[in-house]
Amino acid sequence: MEIPVKREAPEDDIYSYYVTSVVKPTAVTDALTLNLLEPHFPCLVLAKTTHLDIFKGQGLDSLVVLLQDMQFFVLTMNLSSNTLETNTSGDFFNPSTPALELGPFVEVDPESRIIVLAMYPGQMKVLQIHGDTFDEEYLTTRFEALEVLSMTMLYNCPEPTVAVLSQKADTQHVSLHRFVKNTHFEDLNSLWSTTLVDKIPQTAYKLFAVPQTDQGCLLFGDDVVIYANSQRHYAASIPCSMIGGVVSPDTTSNNVVIADSVTGEIALLVLESEKSVVQRIIYEPFGNTTAASCLAYLDNDVFFVGSAQGDSQVVAVKSIDGHNMLSILDEHTNIGSITDIQILEKELFGQPRIVTASGTSRNGSLRIIQHGISISNAASVDLEDLQRIFSLRRQTLGPNGPIEEHCLAMVFTHGISFLQFEGEELTGLAVPGAPEGPAMLCRNVVHNQWLIVTESCAALLSSDGLVRVDSYLPEQVGGTFFGTAACTSEQLCLSYGQKVSYLEICNGEMRCVHTKDVAFEFTCMDTNPSKSLAERSNWLLASTWNRDAVLFDLTTLSQKLLVPLNSDVIATSCTMIQAHGCDYALFGMGDGFVLLYTINFEKVVLEGCRRIHVGNQPVSLTPFLHPENHGVFCLSGTAFMFQPDKHRASFVTVNQPNIQCITTIDTLAFPSGVVYYAENQLIIGQMQQIDKLKISKVPLGYSPVAMTYLDEQNTLIVCGHSSEGLQSIIQAYDAKLDILSSLMLEDNELVNCVIQHSFPNDNTKYFIIGTAFVIMDEIEPSKGRIILCSFEHEIRIMYDLITEGSVNTITTLHGHLLAGINDQVAYFMLSDPNEAGQRTLDKRNMHSLHAIISSIVLSIREISDISTDYKYHSHQTSLVPYVEWTTSCSLLPDNNQFLVAMQNSTLAHYKFEPNGVEPREESVVISHLYLGSAVNVLRRGSLVKPAQPQSFIAGTLAGGLYALIPLDKSTFELLKALESKLLSYFPCVGNLSHTRFRCTTSNSSPDYTMIPPMVDGDLVERFVELSIDQKEKVCKNLLAATESGMPDVPTVSHVSSIIEKFLELN
Repeated sequence: MEIPVKREAPEDDIYSYYVTSVVKPTAVTDALTLNLLEPHFPCLVLAKTTHLDIFKGQGLDSLVVLLQDMQFFVLTMNLSSNTLETNTSGDFFNPSTPALELGPFVEVDPESRIIVLAMYPGQMKVLQIHGDTFDEEYLTTRFEALEVLSMTMLYNCPEPTVAVLSQKADTQHVSLHRFVKNTHFEDLNSLWSTTLVDKIPQTAYKLFAVPQTDQGCLLFGDDVVIYANSQRHYAASIPCSMIGGVVSPDTTSNNVVIADSVTGEIALLVLESEKSVVQRIIYEPFGNTTAASCLAYLDNDVFFVGSAQGDSQVVAVKSIDGHNMLSILDEHTNIGSITDIQILEKELFGQPRIVTASGTSRNGSLRIIQHGISISNAASVDLEDLQRIFSLRRQTLGPNGPIEEHCLAMVFTHGISFLQFEGEELTGLAVPGAPEGPAMLCRNVVHNQWLIVTESCAALLSSDGLVRVDSYLPEQVGGTFFGTAACTSEQLCLSYGQKVSYLEICNGEMRCVHTKDVAFEFTCMDTNPSKSLAERSNWLLASTWNRDAVLFDLTTLSQKLLVPLNSDVIATSCTMIQAHGCDYALFGMGDGFVLLYTINFEKVVLEGCRRIHVGNQPVSLTPFLHPENHGVFCLSGTAFMFQPDKHRASFVTVNQPNIQCITTIDTLAFPSGVVYYAENQLIIGQMQQIDKLKISKVPLGYSPVAMTYLDEQNTLIVCGHSSEGLQSIIQAYDAKLDILSSLMLEDNELVNCVIQHSFPNDNTKYFIIGTAFVIMDEIEPSKGRIILCSFEHEIRIMYDLITEGSVNTITTLHGHLLAGINDQVAYFMLSDPNEAGQRTLDKRNMHSLHAIISSIVLSIREISDISTDYKYHSHQTSLVPYVEWTTSCSLLPDNNQFLVAMQNSTLAHYKFEPNGVEPREESVVISHLYLGSAVNVLRRGSLVKPAQPQSFIAGTLAGGLYALIPLDKSTFELLKALESKLLSYFPCVGNLSHTRFRCTTSNSSPDYTMIPPMVDGDLVERFVELSIDQKEKVCKNLLAATESGMPDVPTVSHVSSIIEKFLELN
């Protein structure tokens, strides 16, 4: 099929998309241990669909890699250059020949003489190995096997020998092929014909060569394992439905460890033998892990269990007193396979959270993914009514000299309590000099002293004996109570009514220097415009009840600036911070916003106000200082951290809800730690790296299929298939993802889809489920159901309608429902209530498309007429030019363009264009990108807010998440040019072609060579890894259009700023 090249797009159209991986694929498809990086130090290599992960080996092993598109390469470590080098590579792709359905396969002779590759029916490729070198030419040999199920190379053979399990006419066969005279394979079927004739089960699916045997191997089928060699065979029953991984951990014995791909059971197969002849197979189970897709032996009875449907795990197996035991040592997160995505923006957290429906069967789960800072909790104490926390230090004299001790001042409504750190423990601390009542300020000041300020007293304490050495009372200046307070290590400022006092903090005393009357009352103040907790400051920042920001010279209390705040509410807190040569002023407002200004102290002005929404409560600002970083915590139910760096001043979400107060600590037990109060618990933890994704897990125990989010109820509806039998479960979760209600559907009824919707004649908020009834011997379901449910404390079925087929997808049209039912599109309405107040769901019309409907893209131009009696008429206006099965699609806001995800792992961006024959239109491919894993779902939204309206998140079968960000023409052209220049700086491993990878590789797919790919963000973002000289060299070869339209060479800073924006978006 010929695909027309994209025509010129109007200026307001989306020209193309920028695609970058938010989470690279996490599903493990294969695992191998070998001495790849260092001699005698095995490393673990994981295959994860689109990339290899290498953990942690002349005598080095080489790594053989065969790709799905028939490209092949061998990697070996070069110890002198400390790099992985490609020894040999090849491309066996044959577009005219269908590939093996379950392939491709690659096997290496145990004695490293040849590598065998099976990719197409009836032929094998052979690469001969000569020590550390490989033949430059590949040999092609024929064999009689049209559909290969498994293959393995046998041990202890005088010449390389491969065993092949194949299928022909629904019958399984095992054949042997010996590579003779370094030229061809010779069939050895007669050797096994007598031992295995009529013994191969029809469920056979895997071969595994056993090292310490006489050319023997294991043949696995459902619930059975057979050992066979040329002399005999032995069969044994095993309680395993499908083996996902097999490994021989001990080269001196015949023992084999297997892992079930469904139940996750790990078991040892003991092959008992006499005189090297296997006499019996003993099955010894150890326990259950994740559903295994592969298995690798690490060391000392420790195994890596790779999974494509659950988290991969590192497990240890051992036998104690005759009892086999299994323990999980570590887990590696896998969010695949992703069946649905919901983006939750109205949350307890500031940034959106992505919730994925992941995994299958008992490994099914919800995964919550969010940008920001995570806090790993180390200890917690139950407390009630805590208002503020302050971190303090004190030096005491120990037997070996001064000792620095770390303490916490905890402010309650009734007063202050103190705790002291003793290693990882907290003990009570008596502070006899502390004033009564709740404190508004506690901090360390000069001369090893503490300053504690309450409404009725400013107290100076010696931190050695914790006795009070001086006090300053509001009565001393004619006041009744202090309203606000701020200090540095040597200075204290207090306000009371329309008065403000400035005090110097000395050794054992506080001296009042100035007291002045002002024309307003303060709501908050701060004195610290420095990167560090400064000993002295020249400035006092304050906010007034008149909603003004005021800047004073601190030492003279002379007013230098008064400007109105950009808000209708007062500021409840304020602070100043300095970073990278910039001074910032932050005001926490009573409506949950933070106002951010840049302070120009030379001109004495506040510049560039930004409003940042933090939460729905008055904002509390808490500056912090760590050895590595500094910033400000912004608390308003949700928690943000303001942390300026060299490039930008950004607000980052703290991935912990309901933080009421927080402070930082830096003890030996908790370096760079935090102490915070949330949900009646005082918690000690450590902040993780900033801008990292936090992925948390809610186990389900069933296969999640579809989700929808009820905005008004803040409720997530999850639909899935039970792990026991053919039955579906519907569950409702609250904003914290705690379960609220459950409902089981009928037997043999499986959920396909769910949406939320309100009908024009009914204000009820429904979530609508499409199902199919699975009946034995039916090629396609003949029965389904559309179910209208509501949620109010529990899930209730309000109305339902039986359909003549599987309801594969549902969408809305003019307030009513449009459903894909087998190969038809049907239109449904909710009737008006009858005399009894009951409604029914009525089908109005159906339209056959002669193809199974997997998803629906609706454009208003596709509907020729919706008449008053709601009869649905349709005409086909466009045939989308692709042949692969569509997994997800979405119409863009202008109804003129749409995105399509296909099972061949390709994303395509289409546009409707007239072809001159009304009313037909052509669907023209604008751009595309191959991702390497099938996209199951496209969902409008982003991991940050505000999200651009045309942004999307894509979830893949292999557990990858991708962000799609719209581009205009000029940005697209610049980034595509940058992408092409970066290819030479970041060559692909194995001599692979990056350009080829990003184009579709399916035999049945259209030819996309004339259509520009989308921008590959994963490659473009590597621009930041280049040196300054390399960046300048790249930019000199780029052309970009200036505002005047004349060509210009973009600067490094210009290109970096563009990429920085995209890094922020994903």
